[in-house]
Amino acid sequence: MKTRLTADRLQEKSAATLVTNHLRQRYHFSPVVAEALTDDLQLLSHQMKGSSQLAEGQILYPAVRADEPAGKALKDCQYVMVCLTIFAQSDIAFRQRHSLKELKKHILHRITEEADAQGGPLTYEDLSRLLFADRKTIGQYIQELRTEGKTIVTRAIYTDASATISHDRPIVRQFLLNYTETEIAQRLNHTLSRVEGYIKDFLRICVAHRQGYTRKGSATLRPYQTLVLAVDRNEKFGYGKRMERCKLVPVIVNLITSEELQELADGAKLRELRPRIAARILKEAYDQGGVLSFSTVGLLTGLHSATTVGRAVALFYEQNPDVILPHSGTIFDMGRTLTHKKAFVLLKYQGLLTQEIARRINHHSSAVDRYNNDDERVGQLWEEGKSAEMISFITGLSLKVVEEYIAIRKELRREAKRET
Repeated sequence: MKTRLTADRLQEKSAATLVTNHLRQRYHFSPVVAEALTDDLQLLSHQMKGSSQLAEGQILYPAVRADEPAGKALKDCQYVMVCLTIFAQSDIAFRQRHSLKELKKHILHRITEEADAQGGPLTYEDLSRLLFADRKTIGQYIQELRTEGKTIVTRAIYTDASATISHDRPIVRQFLLNYTETEIAQRLNHTLSRVEGYIKDFLRICVAHRQGYTRKGSATLRPYQTLVLAVDRNEKFGYGKRMERCKLVPVIVNLITSEELQELADGAKLRELRPRIAARILKEAYDQGGVLSFSTVGLLTGLHSATTVGRAVALFYEQNPDVILPHSGTIFDMGRTLTHKKAFVLLKYQGLLTQEIARRINHHSSAVDRYNNDDERVGQLWEEGKSAEMISFITGLSLKVVEEYIAIRKELRREAKRET
């Protein structure tokens, strides 16, 4: 006996029921899954057909959504169906007054405006397909239209896929403001690989310019040269400041020079040259505005550890006692480097001014002033008979730094006694 209403039974006689039953029988989906998929298919069908009836000369065309990032595979992109007017009645009168080329430009202008207004800007490839023209011709049409003062919006404007409007300027600006590549990609809606590519190109151009290359010259590295990111020598370090937040500059260093190669050919041992190589790399980076750490030099020279590089630098100092090498320890007062403090005190007691001392020990004048202030405070308290621990507590300097300044003063006293 029939207990259901006729209206309820008639509702099941629909295209949706046909699709649901097909999914259940063909793919063995459960009723819930089949009904959910049917609802999605109806929604997609509505989007593909458009919310209104197409007018004469209009088509629906799948375009990548404007908010999709650059570099994303087409198969993974979200699409929107845009309604494009390929032919309008006004085109007939337009053609009577203009050439076929001008008509195609007119249509191109119209459909790019329509697509952009619907959130799916067209690519050069789309326009080439719709207007039956090659990509080069489309580019010429767009350039001519822009010369005439018309605005042509394509997907290249959103994704920086052409040389017309570029995102390289904001990417470089964010990079120089110490944002990481990941942060830049998120802020500018770019893929990480594209951001890294822009930054790499920017650094190569900076180094080439610094090395004296012109726009017509070659920007490639010479044999045995490599590009390294170094900390800007004008960087200011403070408590808690991490290295990744520091300003970096690109520098080109020579892993080995022709003179050093000749010495090896003449029988010199590589271990004999390593102190000079390490010193030269540090100087080359500093001359270009960058400061390298022992760890970085170790990677470049194959010494593997900062400790090994430190030994090589110490050997260089033994051979060149009057030279102060510019590295993280001497420039930024990092690590346990003693040489720069001792050199400062010696030059200070020779009566040299701050600027001259800064120039000789490769330091900023502010760092020299800080050394002077610390030396004066430690020296005064030590002369009063305070212990190193008490001096450290009073001045806020670490015990090791206090002990370094005291050791320097003791050594100067011994030398003064010997002279007298």
